[in-house]
Amino acid sequence: MGIMAGLRYDEMRDNLLHVIGMDETEGAKYRAARLVKTECAYIANQGHLLGYQAAEIERYIFLATLDLRTSEVCRGLDMKRFSVAEAQAGENLPPMHPHCRSTTMPDMTDEQLRKVSRAARDPATGKGITVPGDMKYRDWYKKFVEGHPQALAREKAVKNKAADREQFRRYRAVLGENVPKTLDDFQKLKYTDGEKWEFVKLDYSRRQRLIKHPELALPNADHAIAPVPKFTQYLFNPESAKGWPKGQAITSRLGYDKDSWSAMRREIVQGASCYPASSKGNNGHGDLYEQKMVLYGTKELPANVIVGWIVKPDGETVMTTAYIKEV
Repeated sequence: MGIMAGLRYDEMRDNLLHVIGMDETEGAKYRAARLVKTECAYIANQGHLLGYQAAEIERYIFLATLDLRTSEVCRGLDMKRFSVAEAQAGENLPPMHPHCRSTTMPDMTDEQLRKVSRAARDPATGKGITVPGDMKYRDWYKKFVEGHPQALAREKAVKNKAADREQFRRYRAVLGENVPKTLDDFQKLKYTDGEKWEFVKLDYSRRQRLIKHPELALPNADHAIAPVPKFTQYLFNPESAKGWPKGQAITSRLGYDKDSWSAMRREIVQGASCYPASSKGNNGHGDLYEQKMVLYGTKELPANVIVGWIVKPDGETVMTTAYIKEV
């Protein structure tokens, strides 16, 4: 009915949910859409089959979609020939599975196939292209995917999309704006920027450790103080023999300097309540603690930063030092 009425997939999906009385949750919408698309594919391919029979076409060619989303079963069936009389949905006729996008075409000779073209997608750019009509899926894969890092990264993103969506949700919940805002950008980070991704994973694991073990929190972290002189007179002061080398390393890696130190100070103060702290004893003036933070800076490449603190007898928590250290 939906096809005959010219309804869109989402309209048929919503009608189905209404008819069966299901709540329009995201999960219900997904399952209804999957059913609608799969059944529409079944009807379309049965129509093709009836057309073959009416035209007395005895054989057909299975056509998979030439992109990275195609299932393994459809990849293996691409360009294979089957008897119309023995066609069976799910065996040698689409749909082979839910969300199947494969189709068929009347049988042609190899010579005829070479004279036409078929639609495909360039996995590196995502743009539609045309390829020779006799190109099989395995040949398309060999030409456009194998040996192409960008295409291989995209393939991982496609295969792992469901798991990555859940990971994206968890990482955003813990790391906030330090994680890309969209799933696509999250996957791009994960599969194409290995060095930054390692720091993002490290950051997540450290913050998760504190969430699971709140007893490791820095004392009075919510009111921790990072004195301005620690930045202006120590880290980013050329006359500070101990602080200047640390500041130079910070500038080189994170971009913070004598003009932007306040952003680093803000990042450290915010991080004080997010990371586990380890005790380093007492120096006679207070209890010493150390935190291993991941700071993101201004250069798109995070760094492992050790931040030292002292908790004074009156309970005041004050930053004593900060420096980059290899993980």
